[in-house]
Amino acid sequence: MAPLALIRRVVAAAVCLPLVVLSFLVKKNGSIWVFGAWNGKQYSDNPRYLYEVLGATDSSIVPIWISKSPEIVEELKAKGYQAYYWLSPMGIYYSLRAGVAVVSHSADDVNPFASYRSKLFKITHGTPMKRMGRDNLSVHPDRRSRRLYEKVRAYTPQRKTPVAAFVSSEVSKVRFESAYRGSAIAVVNSGYPRWKGITDNRGVLRRIIEEELKGDLAGAFEKVILYAPTRRADSAFRLKIDASFVAFVNHANAESYVVVLRPHPSLLLEMDEDVRRRLSTLGFVELGCQRLNDINSALQDVDVLVTDYSSVIYDFCILARPAFLYAPDLDDYITSDTGLYEAYGESEPALKVDDLHEVLDPASQQQALGRVQEFKQEHCGRDAMAACAAIIETIRQKSPTD
Repeated sequence: MAPLALIRRVVAAAVCLPLVVLSFLVKKNGSIWVFGAWNGKQYSDNPRYLYEVLGATDSSIVPIWISKSPEIVEELKAKGYQAYYWLSPMGIYYSLRAGVAVVSHSADDVNPFASYRSKLFKITHGTPMKRMGRDNLSVHPDRRSRRLYEKVRAYTPQRKTPVAAFVSSEVSKVRFESAYRGSAIAVVNSGYPRWKGITDNRGVLRRIIEEELKGDLAGAFEKVILYAPTRRADSAFRLKIDASFVAFVNHANAESYVVVLRPHPSLLLEMDEDVRRRLSTLGFVELGCQRLNDINSALQDVDVLVTDYSSVIYDFCILARPAFLYAPDLDDYITSDTGLYEAYGESEPALKVDDLHEVLDPASQQQALGRVQEFKQEHCGRDAMAACAAIIETIRQKSPTD
């Protein structure tokens, strides 16, 4: 974490700590549930879709979206949703009163101080390819200092241990139980609410492409390739976008594909001005998370997905379309990053390639599609509404009531 960001977190914690004390004095209401995602900076992922389903189908629950973004709050209010800035009087009030907090990553997705005594439920961010938690090879989890750190961390407001973590398959359940071993977190294979965002949203990415490319160039491409590389444990890592990528985009354009690059919010790119200039003349769109913060809402418009280590590969299989794994830094990743749960490319619903041009080959696409179809039933045994129902029922069982 950057020094300035760390200082801000320390100052915020010092200012907000009285809210933790206040949380012990205010009576909780089991029918008030607060929601947040991605450190409070996005309206996306599984909490978003469960929040919307609850608001539309269950009058016994009061769903409140808590955000660190005033813009998100205003957008949601304009749509008729109940949402508050995390440090506003109403945001603090509902956080203090909420019996339940639902997050994608950690308690820091909402107001971790005011909701300290709320029962925390985490709808995990995807089936992990990368090792995490106790399995993370980059943090040496078996050291005594690490174990002590984890015990202390579990009681801090921002990283409080959740009551339960919801996952999307038995594969995911086994991996999360291993990562959480030694904790009291219950891992529940419920399925994911965000599947609703994947299947129901159409035109989201197409509209962005049309706005970015404009004119005849936007209409020149019939299909979409989404390249979605993920973050690394090393915050200094930069993914190289060089002349070879320009050649791939040229090739893809010739096959009627527009190429969309949507990196993880924490991933930095290394792209010189010449490469950027050449890409600007092609059927290519670079999207930051501010332009497209909920990648799930855009997947329906994607014909071919390419990633490296992202869990998006598992959810994309719902659509039964070709997906590929491309990791130019694989050797370094295996030796110096978090590590992988299984040998790369062996169990994922995607075909591993060593060159981006391979994803354009019809035979490779057919082979990739076969891997997707083999995995789909195992991973996607439930639909999104069934997943929501299972999560709601589990939360009711484990959360406080009046």
